[in-house]
Amino acid sequence: MDALSKNTIVYGHSMMDNSMLGSTAFALHSWWYNNAANHIIRFNTLNDQTVWQIFAVYIIPKESYYITTHFANDEDFIKFANTMKSRNQVKTLRDVTFDANDKIITLSTCRGDTKRLVVQAKLVKSTHNKIPEIKPGSNNSSKPSSSLPSGWPGSSSSSNSSSKSSSVN
Repeated sequence: MDALSKNTIVYGHSMMDNSMLGSTAFALHSWWYNNAANHIIRFNTLNDQTVWQIFAVYIIPKESYYITTHFANDEDFIKFANTMKSRNQVKTLRDVTFDANDKIITLSTCRGDTKRLVVQAKLVKSTHNKIPEIKPGSNNSSKPSSSLPSGWPGSSSSSNSSSKSSSVN
């Protein structure tokens, strides 16, 4: 995922049918944030599968700092990441630390006319997939790996690996 900026922004509408970023509206409800399986985001492209640890969920007035994508130096990025973490309104999220090599994904959706609901997560796992060659008439079904970091809900080393894993859409 080298093509991602230090802070990749995903904008979407919070649709009533939970499409786009509709399910982010649940992120501030205790029934959602008390389920640790909801603390991860899976973001896949044609070439990569990624797992992100949510570290901040918050509502703010319209502003532009949280959507900063370029930083003058590593210290500015780490300061930015820690500022975003300090805005978190969900206390059950795992604490994360940041270094110069980290990447953040920011989900941003409207909350009325003047506010934004923001969900931010740190990249914790990235797997590059070689796109399989498709041969005419063949059944090339390649299943991507769904492994999570050790100890996470749904991971093979989790104490309850049969728990349902969900993600923010």
